[in-house]
Amino acid sequence: MVFLDQTGESLASKLRPGSAGANTAADHIELLDAAIAQLPVTTKADDPETGMDVLVRADTAGATHGFVNAVVANRFEFSIGFDITEAVRLAVSDVPADAWQTPMTQDLEDRDGAGVAEITAYLDLSAWPAGTRAICRREEPHVGAQFNLFDPAGWRHQVFICNSTDVDIVYLEARHRGHARVEDHIKAAKDLGLLRFPGHDFAANAAWLLIVGIAADLTAWTQHLTLTGDLARCEPKRLRYCVWHTAGRLVRTGRRRILRLDANWPWAAQIAEAFERLRKLSFAT
Repeated sequence: MVFLDQTGESLASKLRPGSAGANTAADHIELLDAAIAQLPVTTKADDPETGMDVLVRADTAGATHGFVNAVVANRFEFSIGFDITEAVRLAVSDVPADAWQTPMTQDLEDRDGAGVAEITAYLDLSAWPAGTRAICRREEPHVGAQFNLFDPAGWRHQVFICNSTDVDIVYLEARHRGHARVEDHIKAAKDLGLLRFPGHDFAANAAWLLIVGIAADLTAWTQHLTLTGDLARCEPKRLRYCVWHTAGRLVRTGRRRILRLDANWPWAAQIAEAFERLRKLSFAT
């Protein structure tokens, strides 16, 4: 599944057989192309001079040469998780103690008990596109976590590769961790039907996945265009209770249709305001 991070819209999705590998580059490239086609703006893939910049983020399943090359071919930036191989472990061990910087949280505050350092100089990345960099994040394990053989000085490590030229690795690391929001989008999709595929027929389930994507888009558009406050940020379960399942009565008078809501419903005023914003929206056709 591919989501637009700023809005939570579902750009593309594909149902694959259970035997499909998690890091199948051909499937990822197909989804990337489908996602690009959904963007309502001109990107650098079509206009290298004035097109909008696009950042493609993925977990370690996307760290394949085929997929990364496809991202670069579209003139996009990438920020992708990288496996902790033996070569990566040795590179992390070679980083000087004073090279580790204090990372920041998503609220732009210092993150205690963690560090970030670039390991590009200690790792052979010649097989990857020119300009590829590797950045490592280390942090103290959570309480109760089990250690493994590669936990030098008690640190846990995560590595990602990117092709950004920004020298601020603290910013790049925080930007990459924003990829975790995709889990929130998937959780919301599960509330919209992703957990309820209709049967064993692959084609029917593929159609169901498409419907879930449409539901995700309609939800995102509703929240961004018509709702405010907590309703603009809440998850589908709460939105269903507060808005979608609200009792109402449709009446006709003076050649007008009026939706009457229970005035005692706690969210009635917000729903009425949402309909008023919807009425005032104007879209180019």
